[in-house]
Amino acid sequence: MAPQFSTQDEENAMSREPFLKASMQEDSSKNAENLLRPTRQYFLGLLGVTLLIAVTILLSQLFLRNREAAYLLHCGHSVEEARALGCEFDILSYTWTPKECYDKETADEFRQWLTRPERFPRPWPFFADKNRTEWIPSEEALSKRAHMMTYAPQEEHIGHCIFMMRRLHRINDGSAKMNSRFGKYSHTEHCTNETLDAVSSRIIRDEDANLGPKNVLIHISAVGESSFVVKYMCMCVFVCFYLTAVVRDSHVSHRFLLGHRPPRETLWRISVAAVVLQEGPLLSGL
Repeated sequence: MAPQFSTQDEENAMSREPFLKASMQEDSSKNAENLLRPTRQYFLGLLGVTLLIAVTILLSQLFLRNREAAYLLHCGHSVEEARALGCEFDILSYTWTPKECYDKETADEFRQWLTRPERFPRPWPFFADKNRTEWIPSEEALSKRAHMMTYAPQEEHIGHCIFMMRRLHRINDGSAKMNSRFGKYSHTEHCTNETLDAVSSRIIRDEDANLGPKNVLIHISAVGESSFVVKYMCMCVFVCFYLTAVVRDSHVSHRFLLGHRPPRETLWRISVAAVVLQEGPLLSGL
């Protein structure tokens, strides 16, 4: 026997129909969202893996580009060792310097200035005593005076400071290198102060003041001097920053794979290290 439906049942069914349709639409949208969620996570995870691969490739290329700079340069512990290691005596810094760090252009300019006939009290104004009676006749003789008292007039000292400014500019544009002895700000501060004092007093030569010999003590060095390549240090800093971030945030790779953003501190470390690496060549000693 066929079931009997009353008019009341039909009205109830009709009244529930809009709610059933809305419920079905809501369920459908939830199902669609659930289907899209794995796809979105997969896409973001793939993007994260791609970024990690890109960073790895970048690091490897930077390392290969800088690997020749990743060693310590030195000139031994004696003049004989410096010669054997192929070091050059840099007249501008009075230092035996690794050949890779030797700025020949500025050294030649300073040497030419030192040997001009108008130099005071004579061309090539280097002496072994304060009274300037024992003249050091050549650059060869000067280069052998490591740890020995050597004197020069104030004019030579100011000239040294001025030519160091030329060298610093060449270092900045990448055409020259800096050894470890005069790469410090303290030397630049000293040189600028001496130059300003000479300009303000208008006393550069002893004869201008009629005060007798005014000598500057020169420390001939090179034994044990070394030039450490800052590019290598910057590469180490970059790697240390990166590894510190990964170790501290041990789930960083997992978060990438799940499409989550890496921790802010991780991005900060990598960004700072990248800036350090980018600026590294300006400070390089090689």
